This record gives sequence, C-alpha cells and structure tokens, in this order.
Amino acid sequence: MKPIIILLMFFQIFYINVVNANSAQIINSGSNEYKSVMLTPEIYNNCGQGLLDIRVLGSSGTELPYFINSHSLEEKASRYGTTLINSFTKGNDFYFDYEVSNLTGQEVISTSIQIETTDTEFAKEIRLLGSYDNIKWENIINQPIYSIGNSDGLEVFFGQGLAYKYFRFIVEDNIEQISFNNVWLKHDPDIFYNKRFIQKLITSYSIEENGDKSVISIDGVKNLKAQELSIIADGNFRRGISMPGLLPDSFLLYNFKIGSGPYISTPLKLDGLTINDSPLILEIDNSSGNPISIKSIELSYYSDELIFKSDGSSSYTVEFGFRQTPSPLDTGTNKADILSQPIDRLDFENYNISDNGPYFFGIFNLQFFLLLPVLIIIAAAAIKMNINKKIKRKQKKH
Repeated sequence: MKPIIILLMFFQIFYINVVNANSAQIINSGSNEYKSVMLTPEIYNNCGQGLLDIRVLGSSGTELPYFINSHSLEEKASRYGTTLINSFTKGNDFYFDYEVSNLTGQEVISTSIQIETTDTEFAKEIRLLGSYDNIKWENIINQPIYSIGNSDGLEVFFGQGLAYKYFRFIVEDNIEQISFNNVWLKHDPDIFYNKRFIQKLITSYSIEENGDKSVISIDGVKNLKAQELSIIADGNFRRGISMPGLLPDSFLLYNFKIGSGPYISTPLKLDGLTINDSPLILEIDNSSGNPISIKSIELSYYSDELIFKSDGSSSYTVEFGFRQTPSPLDTGTNKADILSQPIDRLDFENYNISDNGPYFFGIFNLQFFLLLPVLIIIAAAAIKMNINKKIKRKQKKH
C-alpha cells in the first residue's frame, strides 16, 4: 500500500504544479460589486483556445464567478445622407460644403463621416469643419485621406459625438481635382464603448532575408483577434505581403507621404482574424526593389473583458493555462443586468508565466508523460521490494 501512496503523492505534486503554472494579480479598488479587467497578450498567449482554462480567485483562495464580455464586430451605425450645397476654390485648395439631408428639425449626433469617390491613386490632406448655421465654421480635424490600390482611408472619425448640420471639406493642393460622389454622416452608438476593446501591441519580431523575400516572424500574438496590422517604415514603396497558412490571398502594402508630413503606411485589415499560432509569419515580396527598412510592427487587436463578482478581497489572482474547466462559475445574474451596473475597471500586474508553455494533453502537459515511465519504474521497484519483504517474513515463520 505504501508504494501506491508514494506514487499518488508524486502525481499530486506534479498535478498541482501543472494546473497552477500561470497566474496574474489584480489589485482591487473601488466599491462596486463587479470588477473587470481587459485580457492582455500574456493571458491570450498562455491560454488554450476558447479561454476555457481561466479561474478567478479571491485572496482566501475561493473561486469567484465570472464571465467574458467580448467586443461585437457587428457594425450598428446609422447612416445619414448629405447634399452638396456649395463648392469653390482658393488657389489650389478645393472647398466642398455639405448639408445633412432630411433632418426636419431632428438633431443628429454623428461620430464619423464617410466619403465615396471614383477617384483612385491619390492621397490628400483635408481639413474638416462643421457649422450649425452655414455661416460660422469651427475646425473639427485635419486628416489625410487616400485611395491607393486595394487600400483606402476615406472615413474620418471625430473622437466625440458632434451635432453639426453642415460640414466643409477643404482638400489642400488639389491639383488632381479630386471630388466626392457621396458623403455619408454616420452615428455609431457603441463606438466609444467599443473603443476600449481595441488594444495596440508594439510587437517583437525578427527578419530573415530569403532571396527576394523578407520573412518576418512576429512573437507574442497567439490567440489574439487581430483588427489590423501596420508596418512602420520610411520611404515610398509598394510591396506584396502575405501570411502563409493563415490567409489565402496576398495584399499590397503601400508607404507614402503627403508633402512634408510623416510617412503613412496602409494597414492590413484583418477584421477579427484569430491568430492560432505564434510566431505569426509574414512574407514581403521585394522583387520590385530592395528590402524595406522596418522601424516597427504594430498589431491592433480586439481584447475581451473579464468581469467577475467581488468578494471584498484586497487583491485577486487569475490562473490561466493548463487547466481546462467546463465553464466559469455562474454569476447568478443576467449579463445584460451586470453590464448596466457601475463596474470597477482594474488592471493586471505581477504576471507569473511558466517557461514550459501550454503543451497539455487533457489536463497534463508534456513533462508529465516524459516523467511517467520513471514514476512507474520507481513504483514497480517499491512494490517488488514490498513483496520480497513479505516473502521473507513468511519464510521466517516457517
């Protein structure tokens, strides 16, 4: 019996080491019943797919109920038409004045304005102004717009809700005579709420030149839901870029500048694509020129929000990776009701990440299966010794 107990002790020690390998601390603040924290790359990289291996613990070790609140990719914006009421030039600058159509006394709070044009292969700096009466104009934003190849940046986001009835575009140095076919005013009721779900990661990467291709390996992005990827570089260029094994088609990457302004890189729109493996491999086709000099690679991704019920602890521990649970503990309250309440928004700190990585089979990782034969041999030897002792005792009695 003793050998079996010894084997079980080895198993228990190793099992505890496996399930508690990764953790992060949350320092509590605020007095609301529910707390939230945005999941970070450290969490995503070391969790299994589906985030089924997360536990939230109070300071006493009690497991707390939680749920995952995710960003919705469904656009809920209302769109309002506009009418061109005036246009004129001052030197090389073109002015276009638009009135929001069919308001009938209704006030529209807009969050962005969308341009439609048949013109292509252009990049222009615009000034956007707003007015309540078509007399007094107030500056809203200066921003580049562009339509180059298969990339465009033709929507201007305000950063706040605006109630102007009139909008003026000033297209600077418009010697190409760029014009607009339609201008739409948009109101997205969730844009500012959802903005906090979009996080930006300055990635760690390495580059290997292979013939006329630059092969880029980007680390630390496993399980992230990518919104867009930007390659920051100097110089004007156009390059084909692909993600082997992840996307079937290649894209065109453009880098350009307007006048004396900074270089603008057209981002790769990934629309919530989940990156299942790390590193992420990119291939840039340099057959049309020399390899580009990359300054940084930025990945915007959609984060998830972990919302849990407080037990009054001064701090909380989130365990993740290696331990798959059927489902988190039920909060006992409808999610919509919880989200309508005030919630204390907290942050992760003090990560404790295992170097082994989440190579698990069921609830065990690879190391367990490597050590299992050793444990069996030890147990077998102990059992054999125990049997031999019993035989010798019987022989002495006889």
